[in-house]
Amino acid sequence: MGSKRLPAGTTLGGRYRLDRLIATGGMGVVYEAWDLGMERQVALKVLDERSDKDSKRARRFQREVQVTGGIAHPNVVTIYDAGRDDQGYRFMAMELLPGPTLAAHLEESPRPSLAFTAAVAGHVLDGLAAAHALGVVHRDIKPDNLVLCGSADAPAVKLIDFGVSKYDDHWGSMTDGLVLGTPLYLSPEQIYGAAVDARSDIWAVGVVLYEMLTGETPFAAATVLGTLTAISSRVPKLPSELRPDVPPALDAVVMKALSRSADERFESADEMSLAIEAALAPPLRRTWGRRWHGMGAAFLASLWAI
Repeated sequence: MGSKRLPAGTTLGGRYRLDRLIATGGMGVVYEAWDLGMERQVALKVLDERSDKDSKRARRFQREVQVTGGIAHPNVVTIYDAGRDDQGYRFMAMELLPGPTLAAHLEESPRPSLAFTAAVAGHVLDGLAAAHALGVVHRDIKPDNLVLCGSADAPAVKLIDFGVSKYDDHWGSMTDGLVLGTPLYLSPEQIYGAAVDARSDIWAVGVVLYEMLTGETPFAAATVLGTLTAISSRVPKLPSELRPDVPPALDAVVMKALSRSADERFESADEMSLAIEAALAPPLRRTWGRRWHGMGAAFLASLWAI
């Protein structure tokens, strides 16, 4: 059974009036909604009835609420509220983000400028640094889970969907040992079922950075098995072989992030962020320090890989 869609005008929790459907997924749906109490628009993620009866999925949803809500950072989506409707629907209210996902942007504008690429990577790493400081490993960093919230001249990013994250407390992993994530961005240790830590997110950022620089992912193959095999064995071309304006120092950053051994990657998101700064000429450094606000109508298609 697919995700159940509730009609526009439905009110959940006595507070959130559903205005329109934004996205659907395996566990539920995301709506644009109006918060009657605070009088503001929100994105409302609703767990479908099937998932609500599945204790593992319900637990994963609840943990996502707690993990994401505990990370107060400009580069992580803000959770406002969560609860369960008297009809049994679990929901999570979050900020309604104005921009497209990085995936949608790259479809329209592949291989963006080095300055844009550095800015996006810097914001992603800043958000991850905040999560990692709390013991949270995202485990599903990919362009679909990165939402742009500014302008082309000063890009900012929000991390979304901590639904498969790993949290270092009594809850353990929210996936009960399953290998979850998107194959193109999985680290070798995720494939092998080995211990996962912040360096797995570093790997995924390396894949995203490679994709922004070259217009292709480093381990793409015709099948999922082929992709997993490539991650385990293929040495990708240097980004500069596919895009000559990539400086050698930035090549080195990408390849270090994509080291098959986690011990050979950057130790932290902050370390990788500083390395990107150092790899670029002074005019490009730290352009991501400027935050932007507002891009018109909210665009959240493919917001959540639910």
